[in-house]
Amino acid sequence: MQRRGPVVVGVDGSPTALTAVDWAADRAQHDTVPLVIAHAFLWDRHQGDDRSPAERLRKRSMLVDATGRAGQRAPAVSVATELLAEPTVSGLLHAARNASLLVLGSRRRGTLASLLLGSVGSGVAAQARCPVVVMRGRVGVSYGSRPRVVLGVADRTDAGAAVFALDEAERLGGEVLAVRAGRPDAPPAEGTGAPCGEQPTPARRTATQVLAEAPRSHPGVQVEHRHVEGPAKTALLDASYGAELLVVGAEGRKGRKGIGLSSVHHAILHRAHCPVAVVPLG
Repeated sequence: MQRRGPVVVGVDGSPTALTAVDWAADRAQHDTVPLVIAHAFLWDRHQGDDRSPAERLRKRSMLVDATGRAGQRAPAVSVATELLAEPTVSGLLHAARNASLLVLGSRRRGTLASLLLGSVGSGVAAQARCPVVVMRGRVGVSYGSRPRVVLGVADRTDAGAAVFALDEAERLGGEVLAVRAGRPDAPPAEGTGAPCGEQPTPARRTATQVLAEAPRSHPGVQVEHRHVEGPAKTALLDASYGAELLVVGAEGRKGRKGIGLSSVHHAILHRAHCPVAVVPLG
C-alpha cells in the first residue's frame, strides 16, 4: 500500500489560524499521517539585519505554540514544523510538495480580504498538487441533526472530489449534499468539473458513479441529491450556509502548471459560509 503524505497546515500567528491547526490535527489523526505546521515569510530588506533574529525567534515561538495546540488536540500524531524564508504562496507549496492535504487559516485585516484567504488562498489552491482546504468561518445553523458536507457535482467531475466529500462526511459522522446547478439538460456548470465539451477518459470515474457506490464504500454516509436551476456559484454559496465543508473539483490546465480556477472557485473561496476544499481532478 502506498504511504500517504502528511497533512500540512499554514499558520500566520492569528487566532483563526489555530482553528486551522485544530482541523488539520483532527484530519491527520483520522488519516493516521504526520502533521506539518508551516509558516512562510519573506524578509523585508528595509527592516535591517538587527531585527531579523528577534523576528525569527517570534516566528519560531508561534510555531511552538501551534505545535503544543496540535499535541493537545491529537496526541498520537507526529508533528513537525517548517519555517521558510520564501514568499507565502511558494513557501506553502514547497512545504506541501509531498502532502496529502494542505490546510490554510484565514483572517481579516480591516476591509481587506484575509491574508491566507484572498490572493494566497487562491494562489495556493491553483498550484497545489494535493487538495487544499481554506478554513473560512462557518456561518449558519445546520439543517438537520447530522453534520453536512456539500459537494459541487457535474457529469464530467472526477471521482476525487466526491471521494473527499464522502471521506470527510464519514469522519464527521455526517451526510453529503450533492448539488448540481443549471438546467436539467445543460452541460456541467463552470468550475465544478471538466470544461464543457470535453469527455472524460475511460479511466476517469465521475462523481455520480462514486456517489452511487456510497452505500457500499461509505455505508454510514447518507447522500442527498439536489438540482438547482441557476448559476453554480449561487447554488453552492446558498448550500454552504450551515455546512461543515464545501468541496469542489478543479481541472488541470493543459500544458500549464497547476489547475484552472474559475469564477465559481474564486466566488466560493472568498464568500462561502463554511470552509472550502478544492480538489485537483486526476
